[in-house]
Amino acid sequence: MTADFFRLLIKNALTGFQITKVNEVVSAMDAFQAMYAGTFDLLLVDYQMLEINGVEFIRHVRWSPEVVPDLTIPIIMVTDFAERSVVVKARETGVNEFIGKPLEHIDLYKRILSAVHSPRSFVFSSDYRGPDRGPISGGCKLAT
Repeated sequence: MTADFFRLLIKNALTGFQITKVNEVVSAMDAFQAMYAGTFDLLLVDYQMLEINGVEFIRHVRWSPEVVPDLTIPIIMVTDFAERSVVVKARETGVNEFIGKPLEHIDLYKRILSAVHSPRSFVFSSDYRGPDRGPISGGCKLAT
C-alpha cells in the first residue's frame, strides 16, 4: 500500500476521533517549516520520509530549538518498518509512542491519548531528550 493511502487512512481515523485540525505534510522540510510557523499538539511521523528518515527527523525535533520551538512535543511514529532495530532507534531518539502498520484505529487512539493526555515526564540530558524511560541517573533533569 502506498504512503498516500496510509496518510488518508490515518487522516480518516483522526477525523473519527474528532481531531479536525490536521496539518499534513509530505517532506521533513515542509514539517520543519510548519512547526516553526505554528503550534502543534502532536506529531505523527513515519519512518520512511523524503530527505531524511523518521528517526533523523525526531532527532532534529528534540535537539534543534532554532528549528522546532517545542522540543517536548509528543511524537508518535507510525510505520511499516517495525523491526526491533527501528523501534530501538526511535525510542533512543525520543519518540513517545510507536505503532506498526497495518494499524488498528483503536491502537492509534490509545497512543494519542497516552501521548497527549498522560504524558511521561520529559528528560533533558547530555545525550537524550525525550519521554522518561525509567529511573533518573546522575546528570539528568526533568522539564518543568
